Amino acid sequence: MLNYPAYLRMVLRASAVGSVLSLSGCPFVLSDDFEITEEEDGGATSNETAGSSGADAGRPPPAPPRSGSGGSAGSARPGASGSAGTGTAPLPAADAGAAPNVPPPTCGARPLAPGGACPAQCSGGCLLGLCTITCLDEKACGQAALQCPAGFACKIDCMTPGSCKKAKVHCPDQYACDVSCATRDSCKDMQVECSTGTCAIACGSDGACDNATVSCGAGACNSSCLFGARGPNLRCEGACDCTKC
Repeated sequence: MLNYPAYLRMVLRASAVGSVLSLSGCPFVLSDDFEITEEEDGGATSNETAGSSGADAGRPPPAPPRSGSGGSAGSARPGASGSAGTGTAPLPAADAGAAPNVPPPTCGARPLAPGGACPAQCSGGCLLGLCTITCLDEKACGQAALQCPAGFACKIDCMTPGSCKKAKVHCPDQYACDVSCATRDSCKDMQVECSTGTCAIACGSDGACDNATVSCGAGACNSSCLFGARGPNLRCEGACDCTKC
């Protein structure tokens, strides 16, 4: 049961609140079921508590917080690569500085030369990368320096007596070099400087290669003698193969 002073304070408070709401244009009517409690200060009424709990009941529960980005499934266990669905190991990078595995050239091989426009010193013409130097007399090649052109195989035909006497032959790099001495004294006192390709001299008659000297290179080097001819002085040096007649 309320005492009179407390009841009077409540009535005055309610009257003051109603006056304020009326002045602000908001209608205020106390319903019959409005309950007055003895609490003077602080604390919510039972109606206010029920209203707040009802409002909260209609709200959805808060979503649980996300854990991590989810994009890297492999990071959950030690040693995982971090990329889900890719189980293959990366291939090793190729060594760009490694030299290609090229087999060494076969000793005695005669590769086809690329050739090209036929140089002027190829007096016998050019065919399939072969330059032919034809020496018909001493005026043509005697005591001459015969230079085989680069990019060609080379053949030197000394066809008459003395036609290549005291001549000096420079063979090409990589490609074959053949010297043919047909008659007596045709290659007398000749000097042949071989290179990295095959190098051969053929002596076709007695005295055709007298005092001739062949300095072999890195390729196969050989001399052949017909009709009892004497062979040249063959200096094998660093040749991969050397055959004297």
